[in-house]
Amino acid sequence: MRHLQNFNLALLSKLRSKLVAEPHSLGSQIIKAKYYLRGDFSNANPGHGPSFVWRSILSSQEVIKRGCRWRIDDKGTKVNACKDPWLSTGPNKLLETLVIKGLESLRVYDLIADGVAC
Repeated sequence: MRHLQNFNLALLSKLRSKLVAEPHSLGSQIIKAKYYLRGDFSNANPGHGPSFVWRSILSSQEVIKRGCRWRIDDKGTKVNACKDPWLSTGPNKLLETLVIKGLESLRVYDLIADGVAC
């Protein structure tokens, strides 16, 4: 039974990644309009009266978060340096330091000066 649950999570994770990779597809646009109109998929929540499909897709969110890292190809303007997994080396993908008050919304872009890491 456990193998079937893992297989189901893998399929739901694949569906979720397809929705993220193809944001202009009809399915992606419908789900975005209904469940996370003003946010992004990684921070979406169930909302009020979620469908079975949406609840199922959200169940795979934790699996995706454990295995994903941000790729810094847009200069890091969308990636939160303190909360998002973006480090490419080592077992931990997050910063291993205390966050200084006031810097909670620091972006990776803010750490880069003229294309060279500080």
